[in-house]
Amino acid sequence: MAKIRKQTFSLDQYLKLIKAETIRSDQDCQRLSGQWNANMVNELIYTVLTDNYIPPIILGEEIVNGITRQWIIDGLQRSSSLSLFKYGNTRITQSLDDYMVTYQQKVSDENGTIQRDENGEIIYESVEYDIRNKTYEQLPEELKDRFDGYQIETAIHQNCDTTEISKLVRKYNNHVAMNQAQKAFTYVDAFAREIRGITENRFFLDIYDCSSKNRKNGSLERIVGDMVLLCNYPNKYKKDTKVGFKWLNENATLHDFESLDNLLTRLTASMENSACFKIY
Repeated sequence: MAKIRKQTFSLDQYLKLIKAETIRSDQDCQRLSGQWNANMVNELIYTVLTDNYIPPIILGEEIVNGITRQWIIDGLQRSSSLSLFKYGNTRITQSLDDYMVTYQQKVSDENGTIQRDENGEIIYESVEYDIRNKTYEQLPEELKDRFDGYQIETAIHQNCDTTEISKLVRKYNNHVAMNQAQKAFTYVDAFAREIRGITENRFFLDIYDCSSKNRKNGSLERIVGDMVLLCNYPNKYKKDTKVGFKWLNENATLHDFESLDNLLTRLTASMENSACFKIY
């Protein structure tokens, strides 16, 4: 693998690249966004608005048929939280220990005329601003500029393939925050996209009763993997999800996943006329 390239973006530029899907936030084995609670998001935004340090975002760069794509390896929760604040009308909540942000603003008179001193220099004043319950659009222009201009550092692993990127996801998320199911999922990179697609089958939306928490913590991906094993290779089923996913990665076929998806679609259709039917 080539050396790591470091690159710094303004936060506004970085978030625009994500919005345009130049930097991708949906790498197949990556955890879904939304893992952070409101307090964690609050603290992140406060860190940006006070120009304090955020660790670099780790990206994996893949070149396919001459087309370069960059994937978020580590920093998805930070990236998605900041993106939702900028574009998604996310509101900073009350749960902040520090919520007053100081900035400088130009002094103006009642007519809006900027005031200058005897040397013709613009006069500034220091202002304290309470960011609680504020969205991005409600911030004063000075704080919007500070948010947009914040320097976000990235470290880019160059010349990666899909398997290498999945290994990097596992490496950089090798801590308590990534649970067992989510970590195991990184071992099935060859079929991760198919598994994620099956979790969007109407069976899991309309029939299978699943909490929003379990939709984010890797439970559905684990269930789909277990289904493929039990339907096609029952003798290979193991309680250890990582073992099962590794076996699927090396031995399963695309047909195994397509068959399961079709089976769940037919099952859902057959149950449409059954009133109030849910699987728990």
